[in-house]
Amino acid sequence: MRPHKLAEALWGLARLGLQVPMPWLDAALHCLTAAPPSGIRLAATLRKGGAVEGSIPGSGGGGDGAAAAPAFGGVPTAGGCGGGGLAGLNAVQLTNAVWAVVELSAAAGREEVTRAWARPVFAATQGRLRRLTASQLVDLLWNVARGRRQPLGPWRTTAAAALAAAAPRLAPWQLARAAAALAKMRLASPYKLVAALLLSLRRRLDAATPADVAAMVWALRFITRPYTPVVVRRHRRDLRDLAAATLPCLPTLAPAQLVQLADGFAHLGVLPGVEWMRAHREACIRLRNRFTEANRRKVRTAYALMMSLS
Repeated sequence: MRPHKLAEALWGLARLGLQVPMPWLDAALHCLTAAPPSGIRLAATLRKGGAVEGSIPGSGGGGDGAAAAPAFGGVPTAGGCGGGGLAGLNAVQLTNAVWAVVELSAAAGREEVTRAWARPVFAATQGRLRRLTASQLVDLLWNVARGRRQPLGPWRTTAAAALAAAAPRLAPWQLARAAAALAKMRLASPYKLVAALLLSLRRRLDAATPADVAAMVWALRFITRPYTPVVVRRHRRDLRDLAAATLPCLPTLAPAQLVQLADGFAHLGVLPGVEWMRAHREACIRLRNRFTEANRRKVRTAYALMMSLS
């Protein structure tokens, strides 16, 4: 099995929502990131008592040479990994594989992808970031963030430049997702990138949902450090336009979005206005039974911060 076939298999398994054994997943990822010359082969693994793991019930899974079922009946062997590794995948296969590994890792109970997977992913994608489509770039950033592994400086720099160039072509939800991905990784971003994301969303507010705006406002508090005051001073009108766009929708927002808006504006040091504050408070009171205690504390803290701005 060549790397692109293994990548497609992982993507298919993730799309089906299947859970694979952790040893199988780790071995498959080792094969996918290695680059010996031959194809990947499966080696049968035995349970205690000699039954072939994953063998079809009633097929005679003992040590008599009975065939194992194809679904994870074995583990890919390191000595038989396909040539080319991640470098042999095209952009679609590579971004799909990154998504699939995050999904399969989570399904197997692993909260983050392994370093052994993350390192070659960063190496394989860094030189391609500027050549990815805008959608592929956003998807890659989002799944890197979900994988909870921090990229190194050169990767961050290249990704920031690529994303700033792509921002005018992104839909509002993609702008919000890209900003949220950077925030999840707690990556302070260059001003040029922050301005590109914020202004692109501002220009397309008519097509943005309140969830898009809430995600952007929340993300800005993290990705503008340590120069948040500079961003607020230069873009105060844009930020107030974001607040105004959400005002009519506040009664319909979910608790998570109400928290994001209050938390984001408060930590940015932006007061959205008296009418906005009143509508936001009324929405929170109406949904108070749906708020977790942690979110109640966040809203109270945000209100205290915003009141200090008045």
